[in-house]
Amino acid sequence: MKKFFSIMLIVALVLSLGSITAHAESNSYGEANTCLAFRDSRGNWITDMPSGELMTILSVDSRDSKRLWVNWNGQEGSVIATGVDSTEEVPDILPGHTFNGITKWDLNIRDSSYNLLDTIPGGSKVEVIGQDPNYSDRTLVNWKGIEGSILTSGILRTDYDSFIIVYRESQTISMYKNGGLVVTGSVVTGNLYTHDTPAGAFSVVERDTNVTLKGADYEVEVSYWLRFYKGCGIHDSTRTAFGGEIYKTNGSHGCVNCPKSLAKTLYDEAYVGMTVVVI
Repeated sequence: MKKFFSIMLIVALVLSLGSITAHAESNSYGEANTCLAFRDSRGNWITDMPSGELMTILSVDSRDSKRLWVNWNGQEGSVIATGVDSTEEVPDILPGHTFNGITKWDLNIRDSSYNLLDTIPGGSKVEVIGQDPNYSDRTLVNWKGIEGSILTSGILRTDYDSFIIVYRESQTISMYKNGGLVVTGSVVTGNLYTHDTPAGAFSVVERDTNVTLKGADYEVEVSYWLRFYKGCGIHDSTRTAFGGEIYKTNGSHGCVNCPKSLAKTLYDEAYVGMTVVVI
């Protein structure tokens, strides 16, 4: 299984080594975290790439190490690296190639005639069968005995079926390792109207203990810290209540607050690079 590198690691390597092959093998996927100018090999503006668009990261732009050479909607071009968030791997879908995955959001599953069969809730586990022969942007899956196709961009390949998933609506978190449930429990995510925890597919980028988290209007000591996106992470909290609708009026600054015992289990079982999905 190919390993996928974070964007910042690629950029750091380029800055330290001075160069990189411009058309390296496609091996990473990313998502625009803001509206990005999409440019050709000469730096000429082609169009604007809307926020949230999925792209294939081909390499660092050979003309500018601060930019990435990507494939977006069948076109190759360049975007600024700081405007791209790397996602977990979405491998080549080949006929007969199967793996386990989970859905990033609610997805309609359709039959070979494109008729709607059902709607798969976000976070559901599916077995990927292969590429849909009729649609290049869809993948054949098996979900609870129903076989059909769903949008490829809505599937996250799990790391050997090991991942953490945060459900903002139900305010719960679950961890799976090797296909088995390790722990689940109630949490408090970011304040819904001011600091909502970002949705998407991420990975643990920092794992530490006894950390001081600082912001413009807070400073807090936490015992267990799993950072997965910018300043957002999973950590223990001194709150006395979790779950329910607390996040709507008294949520966090974007982190996932857990009871200390839950945070400890998550920390003990997690590792840097482990998939984190927030839906």
